[in-house]
Amino acid sequence: MPAPDGRLWITGGSFLNTTEFVSPGTAVEGPDLPGPLRFHCLVQMSSTTMILIGGSTEPGNFGPAFAVNTTYFYDIASQTWSNGPELMMVSP
Repeated sequence: MPAPDGRLWITGGSFLNTTEFVSPGTAVEGPDLPGPLRFHCLVQMSSTTMILIGGSTEPGNFGPAFAVNTTYFYDIASQTWSNGPELMMVSP
């Protein structure tokens, strides 16, 4: 995901809550996600706000991953996360 300043923003993965901003020859630690996630989506909604959508989390001991129904808003100026609306979950 491109960060608002043009760097590549790498978020989560393999049940991590860490992020990094990457530009040619440089990687800098970014803000932590609200929790460990993988398979999530991060979308820039405006010049001031991004939204983190869904994903999955692992309960531990390499057990099965569980989909989450959470969303979070990221305020670019304050670099803080806040809760967004819950997603509707559909059973298979």
